[in-house]
Amino acid sequence: MKIKSIEINNIRNIGRMLLNLDSKNIVIYGRNAQGKTTILESIYYLSIGKTMRRGLEKNIIQKNKKQGRIKGIFEDNKKDKVEIEFLLGSKKISKQNNSVSKLSDVVGQIKAVLFTAEDLSLIESPQKRRRFLDILLSLLDKNYLRNLLEYKHVLKQRNKLLFHIKQEKAEKNDLDFWNKKISILGEKIVKR
Repeated sequence: MKIKSIEINNIRNIGRMLLNLDSKNIVIYGRNAQGKTTILESIYYLSIGKTMRRGLEKNIIQKNKKQGRIKGIFEDNKKDKVEIEFLLGSKKISKQNNSVSKLSDVVGQIKAVLFTAEDLSLIESPQKRRRFLDILLSLLDKNYLRNLLEYKHVLKQRNKLLFHIKQEKAEKNDLDFWNKKISILGEKIVKR
């Protein structure tokens, strides 16, 4: 999909901006702290539903504002318009003015890969390299995203069980169920 326009309200240092991006070549320039990175971050947010920077989502909303908004208009291969909107602070996501209940329903609609100077740590850090690949593969393959989300959920459940076993509130043989689920999902993820 090709981005046609983006509307940004109360995000970082941008109070309100409507930007037409319906051009073959786009150059974003300006002095420091004028919002260049915020524009790129907003496009990225429309792609994966998360900020590219560390920290909490509430930190990207301007101070003294309860809500921020990022809205993108896109055109697909059939020249149909697709609209995706995030209301930050209320966790409302919509596509074509219809409320979306799960973030995974919009992740990957727009393909955006971010590579910054901080990403040079991909070379040094296996965790950051894994996170980068997970994001990239999630954008390209909905099944990968579903399996990854389920894997993380199952892992969390298994870790809770381990904690209860340590406190002698659960039996070790209860682990078999979760270990099997982890191995099945892990195999699906690795095969992608």
